[in-house]
Amino acid sequence: MGISEVDGSIVSFALTLVDKGNVEFTGYIDIITPPIEGCPRFKTDGLFNENGYFDDKNDIKVGVSSDSLRIFFEKLPVASCVRNGRIMFGLTERKSLAMIEVSKMNKAEYERLLLAFD
Repeated sequence: MGISEVDGSIVSFALTLVDKGNVEFTGYIDIITPPIEGCPRFKTDGLFNENGYFDDKNDIKVGVSSDSLRIFFEKLPVASCVRNGRIMFGLTERKSLAMIEVSKMNKAEYERLLLAFD
């Protein structure tokens, strides 16, 4: 995930190198907290190294349904959500990023995703 050093906004996102054992195609439980519209901003104080990067190695989990994809970064429950278009960010009570969801995938996107995990 690319985070702007200037204002903490998300500028890019890519999912790479996910262990197949961490991908579930059975769906996932619904989040009951209503999302607010917006875009999350992250605190960047001390986050970046001298090259402008940071690595947060984490054992992520990916949940796939027929029309959405969720990436789980935390085992803690989602306490609040921020939605920006078809992207939803789930936050813990401490406001750390717990999940990112891409919703409203069409059939072609879903099939391309299946090929990527094959």
